[in-house]
Amino acid sequence: MPFFLENIRIRLKSGRKMYLFLILELLIGSMILSVCLNLRMTSRRNLALYEKLHAEDKVAFCYDGMVDGIRNVPITVSLYEELKAKYGEDLQLSFSNLFLTTVFYEKDFLNVELYCMDDAFFNNLFLREETDTKRDNTVFAGEHIWNAFSKIAKDPDSVEVSGSFADEMFIRNGMLWIDGKAVYPVKKISEVNEKGTQEIPAVWNEMTYDLDDALIFPLSYSEKMQEEVEAGRVDAYFSQLQAGKKKEKMDYGQLNEIVVDLTQKNEYGISFRVADRYLEMARQYETLNILVTYWLMIGGLAGLLVGTGLLGTLFLFQYRRRKSTAISYFCGSTKLRLYAEELCEISIVLITGTLGGNAAAFFVIKAGILRAIAEIRWDSSVCLFLLAGAALLGMVLFLFAAWYDHGKSYLAQAREG
Repeated sequence: MPFFLENIRIRLKSGRKMYLFLILELLIGSMILSVCLNLRMTSRRNLALYEKLHAEDKVAFCYDGMVDGIRNVPITVSLYEELKAKYGEDLQLSFSNLFLTTVFYEKDFLNVELYCMDDAFFNNLFLREETDTKRDNTVFAGEHIWNAFSKIAKDPDSVEVSGSFADEMFIRNGMLWIDGKAVYPVKKISEVNEKGTQEIPAVWNEMTYDLDDALIFPLSYSEKMQEEVEAGRVDAYFSQLQAGKKKEKMDYGQLNEIVVDLTQKNEYGISFRVADRYLEMARQYETLNILVTYWLMIGGLAGLLVGTGLLGTLFLFQYRRRKSTAISYFCGSTKLRLYAEELCEISIVLITGTLGGNAAAFFVIKAGILRAIAEIRWDSSVCLFLLAGAALLGMVLFLFAAWYDHGKSYLAQAREG
């Protein structure tokens, strides 16, 4: 065994300059591969974890706020009904239009958020799943609206007419009066707010609206509000469409189809998108994945160059050592032993470079050098994978070297020189 190890040491020493260069090249390539693979695995785990934790979340379709020149809500009731008919079997769709205005009340401004909601959207906001409540045509008012509209009924002069759609609204005897007529029964939102909701999200600007300023109508009131929009009595108006899963897993391809339908079928050419954290992460992952793929190709190319260089080096050394190898054979060594020495020579170079690259990658990851670019965590399985790859490459190179040596006459090699 000491003679066997000494021969390996002599082999490595004789080619130390070339081997050091190959080890350094392999170290750089292995470091790049290790960092990229750890980054990819971290991203995949984060994406899978987020999807698992938020599997029950609803996703919303949104657009970039108000669009100049439109005289209609971006998503009309008819378009929503069309989407329900097309996708309702697979997705739980819910919908609301929001109309904003301001009433000059008691020498101050009263913000009015008028929602036209379907039952599904209303239930998602306020009711628990086991609750079976019929909304009928009831309007629900937030605390500020209830108090203000009740006072307006007693003192109509407290409101200064400003051309708003809410100028002629007030609450009296449990009814919402509009333009001098008792139109809808009205209740406080707090009477049905089982979930304790305090704000209504607005995906178009990542803000929320205060529930106390809300006045929630049935969806059918959207037609009346469209008339108010055309008359210029609405300050701003938005649409919010949500989708929840009916099946075990959300079909994100189907969500993209809805985005295409919304973009193509609204008459103002508004571009829609899905406002969902999972999809944002998925898009970021895809972008990162492209970048990582490029670096993996660079790392793989470095490994290929090392393999090619090492193979050429082995062929060269075999040719140079042909006489000493033949003499060793005739002095009692065996072909198996000579091949074992060669295999150990190859393996030491490859494993040293791979371990060095993984050690460098471990330092880069643990030191947080790439933290500003992306989250990355160390995974020991990547190191094992790269070591297995190095072992496989070593075996392939050894087989090539053995094939090169096969058929050579040791007697003829011993007579040379």
